[in-house]
Formats: sequence, structure tokens, C-alpha cells
Amino acid sequence: MQSVGSTQILNDVPERVGTTFIEVVEENGKSTELQGIITAFKSNALISFKLTGVYNDTEVIYRVNGSTAKTLLTIDAFIRFKSFTKVVMLFMGPIFRKKIRAQFQNELEVLKKLCEQD
Repeated sequence: MQSVGSTQILNDVPERVGTTFIEVVEENGKSTELQGIITAFKSNALISFKLTGVYNDTEVIYRVNGSTAKTLLTIDAFIRFKSFTKVVMLFMGPIFRKKIRAQFQNELEVLKKLCEQD
């Protein structure tokens, strides 16, 4: 993702599941650190990980289904907000959901262009 400023692998597990890492996410001049762990991995098919931060916990699952004609990438993201952020989301939720969806769409467009390069 473009908002990820850096990623540091803490414990690289050969089978991938259990690999831990830290990501620093930057947005609007501010940064926050997220601790992550890969929870599922199947080469060329699936990766799932959990991210834990100050403001939220997130679980993300990427699934790839391909054929000779096309490749379908499915992303499921489950975000659970913490403490005061829960209250803010009651009022600002629709705005944040729209922003998060737009961010994912932009990221997917960049990924698509990279994948389609000759």
C-alpha cells in the first residue's frame, strides 16, 4: 500500500504462517506503527494477516483465483476500532468507509497496471 512507509520483518518463518512484522503507516504527515502476524498462506492463492495498532485491529485476507484468461484478486478487510475511535466511528463511519474503499481501489488500480506491464 502506498500509505505504508516501512515494513520490518521481526521473525521470518519459512512456511510464512507465524511470520511477525512491523509496518509504519503514514498519512497526512502523521505515522502510526502496526504490529502484524501472517495467519494463513498458500503460495499463489492466499495470504492472511492480522495488524494491531493503537486505534484499531485489522484482519486482511487476499485471495487470488486465476485462469489462463484472467486473474481475480479478492480482498476482505475486517477493521475493529478501539477505545475513543469507536465513538468517533459512530458519527464519522460513513466518511471513513468511503475513504478506505477509495484507498483500496486506488491501490488495486496501481497493482493492476503493474501486473499488466509487458
